[in-house]
Amino acid sequence: MNSFTIKIFILFLPLFYSCMEEESPLSPHKNDNRYLRLEQSIYDYVTYFSLESESAVMIYPANSWDLAFSCSPDSHYVKLSGGRGGYAGTSRSFDFDTIRFAHSDSLWMDNPRGELDSTAIGRWWELSPGDEGQSEVFVINRGRTPSGGFLGKWIFQILEANEKEYKIIFSDSARTQIFNKTVPKDPDYDFVHLDFSRPDEVLNYEPKNGDGKGWDLYFGPFNNYEYYDDKSIPPIQYRVWGVLTNRPRVQTALISDTEYYRVTSSLSPELSLASEGIGITWKKYFDNTARYTVYPENIYWIRDRNGIDYKLRFHDFYKNGTLKGYPTFEYEKL
Repeated sequence: MNSFTIKIFILFLPLFYSCMEEESPLSPHKNDNRYLRLEQSIYDYVTYFSLESESAVMIYPANSWDLAFSCSPDSHYVKLSGGRGGYAGTSRSFDFDTIRFAHSDSLWMDNPRGELDSTAIGRWWELSPGDEGQSEVFVINRGRTPSGGFLGKWIFQILEANEKEYKIIFSDSARTQIFNKTVPKDPDYDFVHLDFSRPDEVLNYEPKNGDGKGWDLYFGPFNNYEYYDDKSIPPIQYRVWGVLTNRPRVQTALISDTEYYRVTSSLSPELSLASEGIGITWKKYFDNTARYTVYPENIYWIRDRNGIDYKLRFHDFYKNGTLKGYPTFEYEKL
């Protein structure tokens, strides 16, 4: 995998003092506040960020993989790519050889909350017939290329999974090539990755957890649900660009009724494990201006993977005022 220079601009800003009790761009009682801006667009790259080290610990092109396989010896979950906007659905068959075209009655993205039980492929092993241990044959809509082109539908099946590895089979919808592959579980990672375009490789597109390079925040694309008031209607599914957290290690809460400098460790907000606790709530697109507006009044309480509490807010989504996709934010330890 190609390496990319990790860059984050740290913008030191002067302190603003006032005899009036109103919020300034920086906390008036601190002299080390910083604004940080990602130097890689979240439309093109995924950035994993560590609050403790104030740095990006990994960056890669957002459109890099199709499936992610859990490395936990006790679970066999498979996730879809948010970078490509992938969907999956069952073919209603357990016989790979009988599938002659990629069709499913219903295709789903993964739920953005990060609950593995709610992924599109889900707890596939519970539906396995008898003791065979194989999944249904899934149809994978691979999503789109960076330029917006369709990557097409593929056929995918898990033949076996245990505490050490997966055995899988997959092909393009025309079955011009059929690939049998073993995907080892790597204990240094939460997930390993597969790109159907590079079937001979097992890829690592996330930092190791536990070697000092762990991460708290993910900046980039992910799949999103928008629910109707009538919950019997299936949600709208689409790809968005924002911030996810390292579930289940990181917890968040949104504070929107307190000024930034008044958010202190004396508060006790109710924290959530939901991956999209920050999500896209810090910005909104307006048609009349054809621009995103960022809400610095939305303050995020974050308990990082080490149990340390921070407050964070966003200030901008543009680089040089015109290039979107470059979040500017500040945060400090509570």
